[in-house]
Amino acid sequence: DPGAMAAAAETREWLSEGSVPGEDELERRISERAVLNLSLLVRPNGAALAGPHSRWSYVWPRDASFMAAAFAATGHHDESYKILEFLAGTQEADGAWEARYYADGTPVLDGRSRQLDAVGWYPWAVWYWYVTGGDRSGERIDALWPAARGAADAAAASLGADGLPPGGADYWEAETLRPNLGTAAPLRTGLRAAADLAKAILEPEP
Repeated sequence: DPGAMAAAAETREWLSEGSVPGEDELERRISERAVLNLSLLVRPNGAALAGPHSRWSYVWPRDASFMAAAFAATGHHDESYKILEFLAGTQEADGAWEARYYADGTPVLDGRSRQLDAVGWYPWAVWYWYVTGGDRSGERIDALWPAARGAADAAAASLGADGLPPGGADYWEAETLRPNLGTAAPLRTGLRAAADLAKAILEPEP
């Protein structure tokens, strides 16, 4: 099938533009398949779906941030940027995100509570995209920085006197009455990443 052959050639070319990890041939083949699976889940507008099945065909900011980091790790920075740009466009006014979104960027308001870890994972993903070579001209990071800063501000505002976020939904969307590691750790990671990113772009080395 000429169409299938052309699609396969395009896929191989796309993979060759990056660097797929793996200690040996088997690991590289597994990594290639994983990266290709992720690429199939990203819509042209950057919406990174959790899965192809209708039950999972939504964008969870947490999952999407990890997908952006995965593409940055393999050197596919354009794909990573598209995801981060999509998430920036869906960010709520207070710097946080709803639990999940439709592929067109509208929130799914089904009564489930927000997952605060998103405000940690997003700055971390932007930072990782940046330090792995995602942008050296400054134009793209300038576009993403306001969302990363807003997320960091939301993370900082959520912390109590003990330095911990409130109880809430963890990464399994299970409500907890006390702070949980699945939220506290990403917030700490995101705040550190945002601080490093701010230093890099606002106070560049001579």
